[in-house]
Amino acid sequence: SGVVHTGTVVRLRSVGETAHMGGDGGAAIVDGFGFIQLLRLQRQRSMAAGAAGANRIDPAALNELDRHILKKSFGQAQRLQNRLALVLHSMGDYDRAAALFEETARRATQVHGAEHPERLTALNNLAAVLLDQGRYAKAIPILRDLVELQAKRNGQDHADYATALNNLAAAHQAIGDLSGAVGLAAGC
Repeated sequence: SGVVHTGTVVRLRSVGETAHMGGDGGAAIVDGFGFIQLLRLQRQRSMAAGAAGANRIDPAALNELDRHILKKSFGQAQRLQNRLALVLHSMGDYDRAAALFEETARRATQVHGAEHPERLTALNNLAAVLLDQGRYAKAIPILRDLVELQAKRNGQDHADYATALNNLAAAHQAIGDLSGAVGLAAGC
């Protein structure tokens, strides 16, 4: 539908409304953006004019408090991206939803690590989109990894592990692998 607003803050608020983030969620996104902009400006002021990398922030170079706030800001951005992808998925825009879920999972890995709940949620949502598209060959390896990660993170008695295992069994059933589906379902 095109970009209606040109200002980043106004666009972030608009996306927050579209993704049903609520007032506090939308405000947190805008605050996170403001913090990142502040860090970028501080970096630019400390470097020579036109120096390469003046717009990049190295988290390792930040003090502990700024690193913590930056991590929280990235988390807010990831949640917004995930919520927007859910809206796109519900509207049937599977390709854009899948791309956002992939990006969210990649960023969550960079910021938090491979076993972080935000990454696992993004992977689960990505697999759901791929299954809705009938792209089982791409969804099944993601679901297999998700089962392993859930077992490692939460243990095999956790509901998230059972859900991941059930989703993998359903994918095997959808491709006609009934013995694989039954074997997986027995583990739920």
